Amino acid sequence: VTVVRHPCPHEYCRACRRGRQDFCFTGDFTEHGIKEEHGFMTELVVDEERYLHLVPGDLREVGVLTEPLTVAEKGLAQVWHIQQRLPWIDPNAPAHMRGKGLKAIMLGAGPVGLLGAMLLVAGGFETYVYSRSRVPNPKADLVEAIGGNYISNETTSVEQLAEQVGTIDLVFEASGASQLAFDVMRVLGINAIFVFAGVPDRKAPIEVDTDLLVLDHVLKNQVVFGTVNADKAAFESAIRDLAVFKQRWPQALRSLITGYYPLEQAPQLLLGSMGGIKNVVTL
Repeated sequence: VTVVRHPCPHEYCRACRRGRQDFCFTGDFTEHGIKEEHGFMTELVVDEERYLHLVPGDLREVGVLTEPLTVAEKGLAQVWHIQQRLPWIDPNAPAHMRGKGLKAIMLGAGPVGLLGAMLLVAGGFETYVYSRSRVPNPKADLVEAIGGNYISNETTSVEQLAEQVGTIDLVFEASGASQLAFDVMRVLGINAIFVFAGVPDRKAPIEVDTDLLVLDHVLKNQVVFGTVNADKAAFESAIRDLAVFKQRWPQALRSLITGYYPLEQAPQLLLGSMGGIKNVVTL
């Protein structure tokens, strides 16, 4: 699996010079399939060794899930780094115990959201996925299968969500729905973190009670940050955790890939007319 983003050429960009082009501050990076570089819809990919990550043969069928999982991996790594501000957080705690006693909400049930939910459950969080589709639906079944809780925002308001969940310690936004994100931010708990990872389509302006949000951020010691793309460590963690997911939830992990389609059907997939969670083009 190859890293999507490559560094900018500027010597003064300390992020790129340290191999952290995910924090590039010039904006002159390139990104396969997104910015100034072709994507990977090809039989062969040529890249520098430092951008490649070996996926074990036994993960071949789910290796395509590595990149979306890196988004959640990087976001959660930053959460734990930030939460070292809390003196009772043990940075050396085993990965499966770090979220013990904490409650997390994943906004959105796309590939990033569902893989992120797996990561949260594996990390010990009491995990909730708050998404649009009403139950029953395949995504809700998947969330329940891994030990999470699926709640539809079509039938459960944000206030009802907060009442049902209780104290919310972490919100990971992977929906790209800004109105939903700021609505949920209103019920964020004390010392909690809100992570933005979705990219919304530009629509009409939304109404936000900024005074209330600022008041809560200050008085409740809350942190809000955005995260994009991923670094080498996040790719390595994603490959490692895919193996964990496959061992714990083999059927649920496989069900993230809705189907495999020939190249001729790529236009329908790209236009979103096929539906499903993650569709794969075979060459």
